Amino acid sequence: MRTLPFAFLLSCLLCVALHAQVERPRRSFMDRGIVQHRGNSATALANDPRPLLQAVTAVSEEYGWVVDFEDPPYESDADLVDDTAPQWRARHPGEKGVRIVAGGSFQSNYAEKPNTATSSVEEQLVLNKIVSDYNASGNPGKFVVRKQSDGSYAVLGNSVKDDKGNDMSVSSILDTPISITSGRRDALTTIELVLDTLSSNSGVKVLLGTMPINVLIQSQVTIGGENISARNLLLQTLTGTKRTTVWQLLYDADSQTYYLSVLFAQIAQYDNSGKRTTVPIDRLPGRPLLNPGAAPSGW
Repeated sequence: MRTLPFAFLLSCLLCVALHAQVERPRRSFMDRGIVQHRGNSATALANDPRPLLQAVTAVSEEYGWVVDFEDPPYESDADLVDDTAPQWRARHPGEKGVRIVAGGSFQSNYAEKPNTATSSVEEQLVLNKIVSDYNASGNPGKFVVRKQSDGSYAVLGNSVKDDKGNDMSVSSILDTPISITSGRRDALTTIELVLDTLSSNSGVKVLLGTMPINVLIQSQVTIGGENISARNLLLQTLTGTKRTTVWQLLYDADSQTYYLSVLFAQIAQYDNSGKRTTVPIDRLPGRPLLNPGAAPSGW
C-alpha cells in the first residue's frame, strides 16, 4: 500500500526536473548597437528589448547627433513579454511578475554620404530610414521622426498594439500643454515641476530617471508660461544648462509610469586598433565648452 504514494511522489519529482531542464532560457541581448560601414552605405545592428532605441543611440553616437527618444505606452501582451526570474517565479507561482518590451533583433541599411555626420538633412533621412525599417520589422510599437523647436530630432512612439493585437495610434505625453508660473529656479527643480504638472494634467505618472544632478542643480533657468507643451518647457530648461543633452522617456508597463532620463550627448571615438570609447560631444578635445568657465563639479 505504501508503493503507490511513493511512486506518485517520484513521478512528480521527475516531472519537475524535466520541466526545469526544458524551461526556455531568458533572452540574451547585445550590450550596445553597432554601426557597420560599407563604402556608400551603412548598417545599424541592434538586439535589445527596445531595439530601435539601441539603433538610434548607436547612429547618434557614431555621427555626434543629438536625438531624443520616447516610448509609446506599451500595455498589451502583444508588445510585452514576461521577464520574471525563474527562481522567483518558482517561489511565487501565482503572483504577477515583471514584464519588459518584447523587442529583439533589428537591422537597418541606409545610404551614407561624406556629409552624413554634419548635415541635418542627411540626419533626418537616415533617422527616417531606420524608423521606417523598424516599423516594418514586427518589433513592438511604431515610431515617427520629428524635428523639435530647437532644431534637434526626436524619435517618438506613435502606435502600440491593443488587447486584440491591432495597431492603435497614441500621442506623445510630452505634447500635453501645461502651465507653470514663470520664475528663476535651478534646472533640476524646474524639471521636477514640469513633470509633476504633466503627471497631474495627463493622469499618467512621469517621474525622474537618471539625471546629471550636479549640472542641473548648478544651472539657473527662468522658465514658465501658460499652455505650453511639456516638451518645449523641457527643451528650454535643458538649453539653459549650456550642455549638450538628450533625453530618453521610457515607459514601465507594470507601474504604468514614464521615467525621464537626461544624458549628456555622446560621440564615439576609435583609436588606431579600433577600440571604441565615447565622450560627451561638448567635451571633445579642442572644442570649446558651451558654457565658458570652470567645469561643473562632478566631472
